[in-house]
Amino acid sequence: KALVTFYFFATQFQTVMTPMTVIMPEERSVNLREYRNGVFTAPIYFLSRLTLAIINAALLALITTFCFYPIVGFPVTPFPGKFIKWWSFQFLFLTSILMFGYAIGMAAPSAIAANKAIGAIAIPWLLTAGVFPPNADLRPTTSWLHYPNLFSWASKIGLTIAFKGKKSKIYCSTS
Repeated sequence: KALVTFYFFATQFQTVMTPMTVIMPEERSVNLREYRNGVFTAPIYFLSRLTLAIINAALLALITTFCFYPIVGFPVTPFPGKFIKWWSFQFLFLTSILMFGYAIGMAAPSAIAANKAIGAIAIPWLLTAGVFPPNADLRPTTSWLHYPNLFSWASKIGLTIAFKGKKSKIYCSTS
C-alpha cells in the first residue's frame, strides 16, 4: 500500500501539472495583448487563474478520493472523517502542484520547454524519495535531496491519514 500511494502521488504530479505548463506559454501572448488593450488588469487575471486552479483541484481531489482510497484498501472507518481528511490533503497537494505548474508555465518560453522542466524536477525527486533506491543506499552527496522532496512528504502524510489510529505498525521504505 505504501508503494502504491507513493506512485499515486508521483503520477499525479505529472498529470496535473502538464496541462498548466502547456496552456500558460500559449496563453501568454493573448494575456499580454488584452492587458495592453486595457481589457483586464494583471491582478484580476491571476486571481481568475488561481480560482480556476482551486476549483479544478477540489474536483480532482474529490474524484481521486472516491476512486483511489477504496481501491487500494485503506481503512474506511470512521467513514466521513478519513475521507474528509484524505480529500483535504489531496486538495492541498493538487492545488500546490497546479500553482507550481502555473509558475513553470509562465516562466517557460514554450510549452515544450515547460514539459522538459517537469521532467527535470520530477526525476530527481523520484530518485531521492527513498523508494528506489532506499535512503540507506543514496550517496551522501544526494541524500540531502530527500528532505525537500514533495513525493516523500506527500506519501508519508497520506499514509498517516489512512492508517492513523490503527494498532499495527506501518513499515515503509520511504522513512
